[in-house]
Amino acid sequence: MKRPRPKPARRKAAKHLPSNQAARRKRKLKPKPSQLDQEWKNHQAARKIHNLSTRFVQLMSRLRAAFDACGAANQILLLAVDNSF
Repeated sequence: MKRPRPKPARRKAAKHLPSNQAARRKRKLKPKPSQLDQEWKNHQAARKIHNLSTRFVQLMSRLRAAFDACGAANQILLLAVDNSF
């Protein structure tokens, strides 16, 4: 007879915060569409500027500059990425 599998342990909230505050801290803070229109437009513009793709391009540009500074300007920097970039 097979033994039943134990249930996976639940993740505990941060000990120094009550559970509702720990959950709130994990969520991104974004304005509700019903709030001021200008605040919502600012949020949308910031999302376009600070998305994952642009951060990746900035990081790889700094990496290339660091390689060039170390004397590897003639070396090829090969990056393996998926379609989101």
